[in-house]
Amino acid sequence: SSDLLRLDSKSDLLINNLSMLLALHRPADADEAKRMIDQLIGIRGPAPTFLDTRAVTSLVQGENQPAEAVKDLKLALAQQQRGVYYFHLAWAYDLLRRDLDKQVALQKALQLGLTKDDLHPKELPKYAELYKRAPE
Repeated sequence: SSDLLRLDSKSDLLINNLSMLLALHRPADADEAKRMIDQLIGIRGPAPTFLDTRAVTSLVQGENQPAEAVKDLKLALAQQQRGVYYFHLAWAYDLLRRDLDKQVALQKALQLGLTKDDLHPKELPKYAELYKRAPE
């Protein structure tokens, strides 16, 4: 039974990571990434890391999706404070043109120790854009 649980958490992690990679590497396939992470959340519940991944799929989808990302990230942050979640929240606020909220989220990310190592390489241009400087 414990082997089965270990396998399940491994497959959850794989689905989560695959969804994130699909969204970042192939934004045109963000719908598929979102479908996979929605299914995982439906089965396992709204774990912060899953909510963060779903938020990123929303961010790369564009259009009306940033508001959905904000909801997911606020729920993730209510459960766990992580710099990367605040970074993604700042990204969402940037898309929503909510500059003050964006600045607050960027500051919180740094206060929690966000570094470029916390981000996927595909997110580094967004880091440079939002912080208006190259990643340290």
